[in-house]
Amino acid sequence: MGQSNTSSAVTRVTCSGNVVGLDVRSTSTGTAAHAITGLGVNAYGIVASSTGHNGAKFTTDAANRFGVWAENTSPTSGTGLAVFARNTSAQLGAGGATAIRGIQGAGAEALLLSVRAQRWPAAGEFAGPNGVIGASAQGGTGVIGHSEAGTGVLASTNTPGVDALYSAGNATVAGDLAVQGMVSKFGGSFRIDHPLDPQNRYLSHSFVESPDMMNVYNGVVDADDTGAATIDLPEWFETLNADYRYQLTPLGAAAPDLHVSAEVEDNRFAIAGAKSGQRVSWQVTGIRRDPWAEQNRIPVEHAKPDSERGTYLYPQGFGQPAELSLSADQTDRS
Repeated sequence: MGQSNTSSAVTRVTCSGNVVGLDVRSTSTGTAAHAITGLGVNAYGIVASSTGHNGAKFTTDAANRFGVWAENTSPTSGTGLAVFARNTSAQLGAGGATAIRGIQGAGAEALLLSVRAQRWPAAGEFAGPNGVIGASAQGGTGVIGHSEAGTGVLASTNTPGVDALYSAGNATVAGDLAVQGMVSKFGGSFRIDHPLDPQNRYLSHSFVESPDMMNVYNGVVDADDTGAATIDLPEWFETLNADYRYQLTPLGAAAPDLHVSAEVEDNRFAIAGAKSGQRVSWQVTGIRRDPWAEQNRIPVEHAKPDSERGTYLYPQGFGQPAELSLSADQTDRS
């Protein structure tokens, strides 16, 4: 030990029994072992490997300390990493190997097995090769992603028909949500603190649905002395909408002759037949015709793809078991 060698390992420790081969300790505040890499691009400070067992294990029994502390202190800007993990035992997607598995709490191993049995019953840990698995058995968070100036968690896939992000349970978004694509759902609503009892109750309303990509516009207008009025719409109305529908309701008194006297043109339409000075409630609807809508019309009825036939979005509503749900089928195959 302590020698210099330019061609082979300085020190080799061989152990043939069931004991520790090399034990390096510090009884003071110093570092027990310090490894510094050479100048080679592929040189390493420490290499730990095994042909039949675990490559390396790091532990600590001190509170508020770390089992492993990884840090990249390069002063040069680049793409270096503090930790890089790769599992090559499952090439080309075969097998159930995981690159990194993080477990918190004494019961997390059992928790992983339970979740796998419930959500991913197929063979393999979480049923397939995985990049990262995180689990907590003590009410904590399985995986946390945070960034001060960038994206906290980024999920992506290059495979068509495969989810970049899948949640087998409820999802809460504490902030704005922007979806640059289609949204499909069983139903929808808003939920707010009840304005009359905000501490104890909620108030909810359901969405208004339509088989078309429909926009709704409404308002109130006062007729002139002749019972007529012109309603001005936003300057982008005709650019965004097509196939207009009209509804008129006279307020205060009947107006049998109330009608649309001129349909939408130059982003306005006209009504007539009201009583002099009468207030009229109006509504106009239009179907979106912007480029995205024109290229992404929603078919009202369509056959399920072969991979989803025999499954239900809501099997309980048809007297079928939950195992026949599409979500259960997706987790089985994930």
